[in-house]
Amino acid sequence: DIREVMEEKNWDTWLDAFTAMTQFPPHVCEVLSESLRKLEQSDGFDTFCDALHNYEVSGSCGAFIEVCSTAAARAQIHPYTAYALFCIGMAKTLRKFYEKRGIPQQIWLESMCDLRYKVQLCILINHVVGTHIPEWFVGFFELKRFAFGRLQFEPRPFWLDQYTKNGKSVYKGDPVIFVHIPRTFTPLDYSAVCEAYDRAADFFKKELDNIPLAFVCESWLLDPVNKKLLAPDSNICRFANDFDILRVDENQQDRFCDMWRIFNMEYTGNVGDYPENTSLQRAYKAYLSAGGMTARGHGAFFYEPDRFSAH
Repeated sequence: DIREVMEEKNWDTWLDAFTAMTQFPPHVCEVLSESLRKLEQSDGFDTFCDALHNYEVSGSCGAFIEVCSTAAARAQIHPYTAYALFCIGMAKTLRKFYEKRGIPQQIWLESMCDLRYKVQLCILINHVVGTHIPEWFVGFFELKRFAFGRLQFEPRPFWLDQYTKNGKSVYKGDPVIFVHIPRTFTPLDYSAVCEAYDRAADFFKKELDNIPLAFVCESWLLDPVNKKLLAPDSNICRFANDFDILRVDENQQDRFCDMWRIFNMEYTGNVGDYPENTSLQRAYKAYLSAGGMTARGHGAFFYEPDRFSAH
């Protein structure tokens, strides 16, 4: 029973329950369990637990990255693994926060699945079970970011001067809903994208105080070059087509900065080292080999309730 597990002080019980709910692969669970045992036997575990207690009391993640790094060194485990274990510990408290606020537990579960995605990504890129971007999770654990199926969303102030379309406008500083596209290792299915917009709109609409609900995004997925490299009916192009592109920032200093998202590896200094396993990889490798510039697009659109219902 999940409520019994929630009251358990036994770390192993919670780790097993959480990784089962979020469908971590068995070999990853084994590494996490072994790392937890080392952590529990080290002299850094009390400080680790104190930091978790502080989160339970304050709702703030605090300096958890520094705490985890120190604890990892004392336990002789990788800091990336310690970051993941700490986030799994916070997930238990976050579930209680959701209950107190009346937020459906399904949203908690979908949000916490991002831990699995990031661990899988860390294994792919760094060959380590853990997460190399622990700061990313602060938005989830401080109740600022939520997942609805395929996408993730968080309210933010609009950062451009103005966006106007069909008689609706948002201005700099107005609340808008920022869209994140997590690497889930599944296709960016457009019907799932539409469902996510509908669910997010229903969740956030009360916070906007009669300001039009605008979804905004900043991503390499909104780089206009994608429409030249990919088929019009590709998932990436269908996602991008919903947005009005308001600004494009070229990656002048490092045109390879987002390419790990496509090639599952950091740039080695040689484009030829990039794999060609997918049509996306092949298209981008050819483009980069020809000296092509990459960019991030800034886009927005106003939500209309019937816009996505057909999908």
